[in-house]
Parts: sequence; structure tokens; C-alpha cells
Amino acid sequence: MKKEKTQRIRLIKNIRIKFIVTSIIKLIIYLVLAYNIYFLLNTTITKKSYIDIFGFNFFSVESNLMEDELGKNDLVISKKNNQTELKIDDIIVSNVNNKIRINRIINIREINGVTKYVTKFDKNFQPDIEELTIEDIIGKEVKGFKGLGLFLKIGQSKITTVIICISLILYYRYLKELDKKREKKKNLELKKEL
Repeated sequence: MKKEKTQRIRLIKNIRIKFIVTSIIKLIIYLVLAYNIYFLLNTTITKKSYIDIFGFNFFSVESNLMEDELGKNDLVISKKNNQTELKIDDIIVSNVNNKIRINRIINIREINGVTKYVTKFDKNFQPDIEELTIEDIIGKEVKGFKGLGLFLKIGQSKITTVIICISLILYYRYLKELDKKREKKKNLELKKEL
């Protein structure tokens, strides 16, 4: 009797753990899918290679040129700033010739009433050739996270969207089949009782 009760308690705990784990996995899958769809729609409509979520932008560092602060595949969160908020030594994200760059402001100067930003990668000895204007700057780094840029790349991948969609379709088909089998089993048990 006591052994049966202990087994039931273990079974209930296992069922609860499985339910919690599957719920967390489903939540992560739905969040990644929602983000990915939002990313794809937003970048298709705006023709930008990044998205703006409540004024914040997310980027993955593509090189080791900022390695003192940011390494390859680090995640950078940036926020759009106005001209007065940018200062020398700030790390910024810019769009130069349709390429995203993450580098440091090393000089700010006025030329004919236009503020120009001279930037440089930490590992380079010379400043970048292009001087940026405020229109070129996407945002200033708010926070960097080591190694998490890889997850951003995966989350923004079209392949990820396809894999998640296929997985969800297969999962729901599996659940339907499981329900059919349970229903069939119940019907067989009812027939046996009659």
C-alpha cells in the first residue's frame, strides 16, 4: 500500500516535471518564432537589415576588431541617441554603405555646420575613412553580452523559421494521432465493458 502511494507520488512528480519542461520549450519556440516573423516582416517592409524594438536595436558583432570591449559573436544592444548625447569614446553602431559597423567615436568635429564623427575599430591603427553624420548612426551601445550574438543570428535566420514551423506542424500532427489512439483505446475499453 505504502509502496503504491510512493509510486503514484513519483509518477505525479514526473508528469509535473515533464509538463513544466515541455511548457518552457514551447514558450521558447513560440518566442523565437514570433521574433523571427517580426524580424522578417519588419526588415522586408523597412528594407533595413535590423529591427527597432521600442527604440532598441540588437546586433551581433561580426569581427574581432573591437575585441578589447566586444568579441566576435557578442550581442550588442544599441539605442538611438541625438547628437548631444554622443561623445568621444562611445561605441556606436552605424550603417556605412549598407553595412553595419560597430566601432568607437575617436573625434567629433563641425564642418560647415554639420557634425562629423570620426570612428575607429579598437584593433585598427588608423581611423575609418568615412566620417559619419548623425543620419549614419543607428545607435549608441547600451549593453554588450559575451557570445549571445550567435543566438541572435540563429533567431533571425530564415532556416530557423522554417525548422520551427515544420517542427510545430509535426508536433501538432503527433498530438492529433496520440488523441486518436487514446480515443480508440477508450472506445475499445467501453466495448469490452458492455
